[in-house]
Amino acid sequence: MLKNILILTTAMLSLVSTAQAVEQVVVACRGSAFADMTGSETYHITLSDNGDLAVRPVSKTSSGVLLSSETQQVLQNDGEALNIISARKRMGMVLARQTIEVDYRTGKGKAIDVQMMDVVKNKTIYLDWCNR
Repeated sequence: MLKNILILTTAMLSLVSTAQAVEQVVVACRGSAFADMTGSETYHITLSDNGDLAVRPVSKTSSGVLLSSETQQVLQNDGEALNIISARKRMGMVLARQTIEVDYRTGKGKAIDVQMMDVVKNKTIYLDWCNR
């Protein structure tokens, strides 16, 4: 009986800990869907505890870009720039490609989400005033 209680308690704690994913803000920027930065709002590039990267608006009124830890490839991550790409593939075909590019010297960057099969869902978030 005690063994069953311990197993149940451990299972419940593991479910609670996975449900409360912690995200760390890596970069804060102003961002917009328009290159001239009209309608800009604050965006955060966050790193979750399982390794996923996301570019999300703070106000939650716009959509963001998510890069899964399983498919992302870090091209550059140093004091000069952040450049990460991700591609979802199925049976050898690329279904979606996400990119985060930030140049810390200029403070500018882009987050791009391209859906190969549905062009309507493609989005680009232009970033400016990026700070680590």
